[in-house]
Amino acid sequence: MTFEYKMKIAYEHLKRLINLKGENVAVREFHGLAPHYLRGAISQASTLAEIEALLQLDKA
Repeated sequence: MTFEYKMKIAYEHLKRLINLKGENVAVREFHGLAPHYLRGAISQASTLAEIEALLQLDKA
C-alpha cells in the first residue's frame, strides 16, 4: 500500500466523519486517527529528504 493511497483513504475517512458528526467534532476526532495512516510510511524513511518527499514538504 503506497503512501499516496493511504492519504486518499485518510481523506475519505475524514470526509465521512464530517458527514456523520459535523466538521468540528470530526476534525478533532481525526487528530487521534491520523497517526495510524502515517505510521508505516514515516517509519520506513531513513533520511530527512525521504520524509519531506512523503509529506510533500519540499513543495511548501
